[in-house]
Amino acid sequence: MIQTSYDPEADAIPIWFAAPGVVAAWTDGVVPGVMLDSDGNGQVIDIEVPGVRQRMQGAEQAAVARPAAQ
Repeated sequence: MIQTSYDPEADAIPIWFAAPGVVAAWTDGVVPGVMLDSDGNGQVIDIEVPGVRQRMQGAEQAAVARPAAQ
């Protein structure tokens, strides 16, 4: 089951693919602002997007600047 939430302390959105209790063996930054956690077998168990507040402010500004669809 896929689980997602918002962590206001970390200002991040994790998307969790693994069963509860699975622990990340390592974390890779795949592109700026996207982290992948993998288990000991190399399977991706989590995608984390940090800096959500800043990203959402940018999205809100872009939406305001965009002309309305007709």
